[in-house]
Amino acid sequence: MTGNVAQHIEDGEWMEATEHPGRRIMMRFHNLFVESGEDVVDEVTLAFRGRGEIEADLVSAGFVVDSVFGDWEQTPFAADDPVMVFCAHAD
Repeated sequence: MTGNVAQHIEDGEWMEATEHPGRRIMMRFHNLFVESGEDVVDEVTLAFRGRGEIEADLVSAGFVVDSVFGDWEQTPFAADDPVMVFCAHAD
């Protein structure tokens, strides 16, 4: 969002989240422009996949997975980590 747009939004931002089948969440972000009354909506769908699914997709796309980390500091991945960082190269 640019500075000009942000100047015209006053307490007019909110988000809705809806769970969908297949470990997906749809998020809808609203930005209400006070002067015009226009509600600009941006939708994003998040898919939550496991390590095995991601590795299989990378391999089927022609990559070799070198390592998986639990953060950007290259801490070894643990099953309960909220982040997965994959290092891979083309086969």
